[in-house]
Amino acid sequence: TIIHLNKSKTPQLHEKMFSKILTTFLAINAIVVQSVEISGSPKGQRRAAGRKLEDTNEGKGKGKGQPGKGNSFCGKAGKGKGNPPSLDAFCVEDDGLSCFGCGPSITSFTFMSETSIDAGTTFNGSVIGGISAITYDTDLGLYYLLSDDTETGKQRYYVAEIDEDTGSVEITDVRYFRRPQGSFAMGDLDPQAFSYRSPGTIIMASGGTPPSVMEFDLAGTLLRYLLVPSYYSPNSDGTFGIRSDSGFQGVSVSPAGLDIWAANGGALAQDGAVASLTEKSPVRIIKFDYETGVPAEEYVYYTDTVAAASTEVDGETMSGLTEIISLDDCGQVFLALERSYSAGVGYTCKLYEFSTCAATDQGGMETIIGVSTGTFSEAFPESETVQKTLVADLAADFGVTPDNCEGMQITTGDSGSKYLVMASDDNFSSDQTNQFLFFNIDGSFA
Repeated sequence: TIIHLNKSKTPQLHEKMFSKILTTFLAINAIVVQSVEISGSPKGQRRAAGRKLEDTNEGKGKGKGQPGKGNSFCGKAGKGKGNPPSLDAFCVEDDGLSCFGCGPSITSFTFMSETSIDAGTTFNGSVIGGISAITYDTDLGLYYLLSDDTETGKQRYYVAEIDEDTGSVEITDVRYFRRPQGSFAMGDLDPQAFSYRSPGTIIMASGGTPPSVMEFDLAGTLLRYLLVPSYYSPNSDGTFGIRSDSGFQGVSVSPAGLDIWAANGGALAQDGAVASLTEKSPVRIIKFDYETGVPAEEYVYYTDTVAAASTEVDGETMSGLTEIISLDDCGQVFLALERSYSAGVGYTCKLYEFSTCAATDQGGMETIIGVSTGTFSEAFPESETVQKTLVADLAADFGVTPDNCEGMQITTGDSGSKYLVMASDDNFSSDQTNQFLFFNIDGSFA
């Protein structure tokens, strides 16, 4: 079932009444299955369950959820253009929330080491490959690696014990995704991104048709679908909705688990062009309320242009967003992973921090092109998009030769040190590897 929320009409509904209608709808249509208990890593928990605001002085922000004056990290949302109506609820004085202003939040980023799992390596009869995402179970002390294999009954994820300091990666289990009534068929599930939510579930974004965001238990059983707006679904002639290989590529649960953020890899067909050597691509960053599964906010993010021309005749080129991490509970600061590829040249991978503070909420807009004139000739102004700042170019800054970088995860070690672990997708090709890169990262973020 798809609900299309028209932003121009919903303000006339009383907010509480609208919420009750949606909650009732979800309760009727919910898929409920029993979760299983799965034991954790000997390393145990490595993150405190509760997160506390460093300061509780309330500010009076003047716009799109900007931090208030004084010492407040998250000021009250003002009445500026495009202000997210629900932001107040996530910037209150609450020991369970972490908010750090509009950034930049990352103060240091240092390369540590690199390791890989060779293409074709098997575990319990399955080929370890296509690692499109990595997430960390803060309750059990385990890493989960998502494979983007789409064959019937083979959609799966791996459990791994990873030592960030030594760079060791040990696969310990494999789990298969399924519906309560049986396996996913070929094409029903295109696993591209997932993120752990405490206690004990996984949020997955599927890049296939129709694009979807789902919740699973740790055994891999589907619990429910979130409500993806209808304008993400492609039409028959390819002029509307996601393009091939440009559906949902990133997903992140906010630190306190209140929100789910998802990002497509390239522009929706009705929003603009795919990235080229001369043109950026406007992708959407969408927020879902976890409790109701309903979309709440939506922002535009411009990817970089393709990094280099192909050296091959009619060689493939591409550039897009492959992963995001929510760094706070106010939905203001994120880490993004962008990947560019040119045949004969290879991959370029860059990390950006971006902020939604000055961006316009475009939630419910079927197209972002020509929003002020109603025509398709007007490009969406970058002044209304999220603002991004380069954190690192892996090759230029660290001399790393990246592979097909698609996943990343921030964790906190026993000593309190923060790590970023990146994973690559080998495309099940003998010419590539499942690469893992390890970094020390520091700053003001959850």
